[in-house]
Amino acid sequence: MMFPDTFLYSISWEDALADKPILDIQHTDKVLTLTGGGDNVFSILLDGANAVVCTDINPAQYHLMELKCKTITHGCYGTLWKLFGTGKYLGFSNYLKNVLYNVLPSSSMDFWKRKTNYFKDSIYFHGSMGSIVKFINRLRLKSLFENSKTNWKYRFSLCIGRYLLYGFGLCVGNTRLMWRFFGVPHKQVKMILDDNRSVGEYLVTSLINTFTSSDIMNDNHYYYVILNGCFSKNNCPEYLKEHNYINLRNRVTNRLTNVNDSIINVLRQNNTDKFDKIILMDHMDWMDETYVRKLCSLLKTNLSHNGKIIFRSSSLFPWYIDIFTIHGFNSINISNHLDNPYMDRINTYASFWVVEHLN
Repeated sequence: MMFPDTFLYSISWEDALADKPILDIQHTDKVLTLTGGGDNVFSILLDGANAVVCTDINPAQYHLMELKCKTITHGCYGTLWKLFGTGKYLGFSNYLKNVLYNVLPSSSMDFWKRKTNYFKDSIYFHGSMGSIVKFINRLRLKSLFENSKTNWKYRFSLCIGRYLLYGFGLCVGNTRLMWRFFGVPHKQVKMILDDNRSVGEYLVTSLINTFTSSDIMNDNHYYYVILNGCFSKNNCPEYLKEHNYINLRNRVTNRLTNVNDSIINVLRQNNTDKFDKIILMDHMDWMDETYVRKLCSLLKTNLSHNGKIIFRSSSLFPWYIDIFTIHGFNSINISNHLDNPYMDRINTYASFWVVEHLN
């Protein structure tokens, strides 16, 4: 798959708080996860995992993660907050030259030299979702979510918003637009439609229930950053909280491996202990049957006896569940939009699964 010369996601787009009780990270765990925005990788480290390997086939996601990691290990908390809290750092070019020059891999250094403008307005205005974040910021919608329980404009906007989301779904249901602005590929859109749900209906279920059920301004940093183009100190990912910085720096240095490769290759090349926890995110939605069969075969030999795999899907009942069963796995549906229209603080996936060995 060809990727643009930028990341799809500047933040993790899976709710770490929903993952935590399911993963149940132990201090002996070896974890494999897709990188994405990287924030949830740091949460796993803070939860106490012994070793974490994160991998992403998109080079830009690797470069983003390298910048986060090297800022944690070679910068300071103030710089970390400027880069990924406020999203702005006018001294970024000098920071690359004076602090990270001999620290970042050469490919990552070349990438960030090309992208120094990302930190002039906000890094969250860039990447595939950046255009949407910038557009929403120009609409100044964040005022609607302040004191939302007593804000009549907010309640009125939700009513209008349902119809706008249906219309928006008709427009962006074009798979090229879904890929360009949301990083959603054709296969994933097809899985939504195969559930007999329109893209508009999917958006309404995902977003309206999130807006009415979560406290976006105080306890939902995923949508807070979309509305504001930055985080606040009391509404941000765990890795950006100052009290976690020293602990995180030690663990990133000693326990984390960041890889730019496919998860298939990482599993093939694993010659050490098996993985106790594996986080697949939604990436199987992007793939075909041949790929999933190959992946399941490798998971079978690389997952420890009592290990767990978690993933999310745009489908209520993904077609590849049967392939896991054929390979000797038990798939358990943790949550789905039919039974629980508000699954977590993000809520943009239709189902959440955990997979374990049958025996």
